[in-house]
Order: sequence, then C-alpha cells, then structure tokens
Amino acid sequence: MKKYAGWICLCICLALASATVWQGITSRSRAGERLQHLTLQLKSPLAKDSLRQMRELEQSQEQPADFCAWKEEQEQSVAAAETGIHVWANLLWLNGDSQLLLPYGKNLCEEDLQGCLLDRDTAWELFGSQNVEGMTLVIAGQSRVVRGVFSTPKRLVILQGAPAGVLGGWNRVTVQQKPGQSPQELGESFLIRHNLNGNLLRWDFLKGFSWLGELVPGKWSDFAGWSVNLEQKADELRQISQVEKSSLELEYWNLQMRGLGFMLFGVVTSWGVVLLLLKRLSNLVRCRGR
Repeated sequence: MKKYAGWICLCICLALASATVWQGITSRSRAGERLQHLTLQLKSPLAKDSLRQMRELEQSQEQPADFCAWKEEQEQSVAAAETGIHVWANLLWLNGDSQLLLPYGKNLCEEDLQGCLLDRDTAWELFGSQNVEGMTLVIAGQSRVVRGVFSTPKRLVILQGAPAGVLGGWNRVTVQQKPGQSPQELGESFLIRHNLNGNLLRWDFLKGFSWLGELVPGKWSDFAGWSVNLEQKADELRQISQVEKSSLELEYWNLQMRGLGFMLFGVVTSWGVVLLLLKRLSNLVRCRGR
C-alpha cells in the first residue's frame, strides 16, 4: 500500500483541484444571472418629475430604452404587521420594473406602490415562513403587501417609490441592454440624450473578455488611440472596484471575485499536480527500462 501512497495522494489532490475549478465556474455562473443590464451612477440624483420627462423622451425614440432608477438605503427598520417582529434590512427604492435589476423571481412593476419583495431569510425571521405572499410589512410608517420572495441578496426589501426625507431621489439608473448592444455606446448615448452627469459602472468587465474589443482604435496603427482606450478602461475598472456598492452589486462582485479566485487556484494547483504525476511516471518508465 505504501508503494502507491504517493500516487493516491496526487490523484486526490488533482480531484480536489478540479472540484475547486468547478466551484469557481459555478460561482461565476450564479453571478451571471445578476446585473445583466447597464448601470449608471449619477452625480446628481433624479427627482420624480425628471424621471417622468425622461420616460416621455424615451417613448419618442425610434428604439426606446427601458430603464429603472433606484437608490438603496442601508439598515432600515422593517416590521411584520402580523407578528410584530422587526428586523434591520436594506431598502431598495425603485422607479421602474424590478426585473431589470433582479431578473429572477417575481417582477414588482413600476405602478405597484403598495407592494414589495423581500429575501427568504428575512421573510423567515419576520413571519416564521417563506410562504409570505399577501402578508404585510410596515416600512417607514407605510404598509406594503409582499408580492414575492427571492433567494439573495439577504437582508433586502425591494419597493417602489422614494425614501421619505431623502433629498434628490434616485442616484442609480439601470438601462436595458439588448443582446449584442455595446454598453459603452448605450450608456454614453443615454447620458447625452437626457443631459445627465454620471459614470458607467461596467460590471460586464467581470463577466468575460468581450469588452477587450473596445480597446481597438479606429486604426490598428493609432498608438495614441490604444493608449487612450487603455487608460479609459483602467479608470472604469477602478470605478467598479472603489464605488460604494449596493447589496446587489456587492453580491455580484463577491461571487465573481470568489469564482475567479477558486478558478485560478484550482488551475494552478491542477497544473502542479499534473507535472508531479508526469515526473513520477517518467521516473517509473526510466527505472523499468534499466
């Protein structure tokens, strides 16, 4: 048995490394279900009248872009009317359909000012059950009927409207990005069309490498263009790493970073184990040839 102990250990290490790679792929796949559309961070928050004018202008476009404005409040009191239990949770205030931000689960439409969505863990803490549709939450003195639950992020309640007592309203806008549409062109045209001052949060940088095509200038020989484009992408990458993240953005970031870490560790470890296996096999063949 001792004769094969080394081989067995190496095979076990290879299996564990492969499992780590698979864990990383799974984590990044889960992240891919989130933040599927372009997010804009606004320097001047939007008021309700401004959003109404923006929607009217979009409807006059040949290809109108659907969008949802939003703002997150951290650590707010949320109570269950039926049980009297209250917890602290983040509130995601929307002006627009929730499916643009949370594409899985039930949609909370823009017109539903009486409803809300919440995560399963918070539902269990408040009501002792995850089947809570139709039950009532009390938030900032308002009653909201639960329309549905979602798995993650945890400690999050989604509702339509603007937080009371907060000036300026919504400071993020998520714009629907259609398949094959350039996020750079979509974001810049949206900001210009509505005379907004803000930044593009390029979460798609973490999904894959399709954005590398944006580094190519009009002419391959334009070295100044390469430099400008590279500097722009570096700035956009710094923005998503340093920006104060909402619950949705933080979960996406953590899933992508965890997945990337698992994959890199698993791949490097797998290569190391394979090299050791090949070395052992080579030594075995050499010994038998003598």
